[in-house]
Amino acid sequence: MSRSDFFKRIIGLSLGFLLLSGVLAPTAEAGRYVLNQTPQTIKSYFGAPMKQILTKNGLTYVYSLAEFRRLFPEDSKSDFRLNFVNNRVQTIILETDFSKKSADFLDDIKTNFAKFYNYIFGYKPSVWKQLSSKFSGNETIYDYEYCLGDGVATQFSMGGADQNVLGTAFFYYDTRCEPPY
Repeated sequence: MSRSDFFKRIIGLSLGFLLLSGVLAPTAEAGRYVLNQTPQTIKSYFGAPMKQILTKNGLTYVYSLAEFRRLFPEDSKSDFRLNFVNNRVQTIILETDFSKKSADFLDDIKTNFAKFYNYIFGYKPSVWKQLSSKFSGNETIYDYEYCLGDGVATQFSMGGADQNVLGTAFFYYDTRCEPPY
């Protein structure tokens, strides 16, 4: 085999490997990375924010998109926020009306969070695993933390007689949510 044939085979095998690895990529790699990304990357995903808020810890982008409204049509005041610290997204905040819809409210939460996760990251969450739950000091308010997979966790509080989510859910990076779960 000549040197030229050897290099052609190496190049061919390399290209074949790259194509095959792209086809067999895990779902997380097929989605978009949002956490730990810069404002420029976020703008390429979601466009310009409705408003920007400068805080003592960094910058917050507030989005209120027509696409997003289709996820939660029952609440015209829905929005989501991206908190940047040191020019990188650290927290995604979902602000919407989580009124009780059915007898199994936790299933409603799981469904809504999966829709939001899919909207933000571009694929469905791989797990729904409880990380913690505790009373927050008030008998009617309970704090939950769940793993959604691929390093993403969510935290929300439920309270009141109907145990509704209290308006805000946080999504953030957590090492406990890295595979294996």
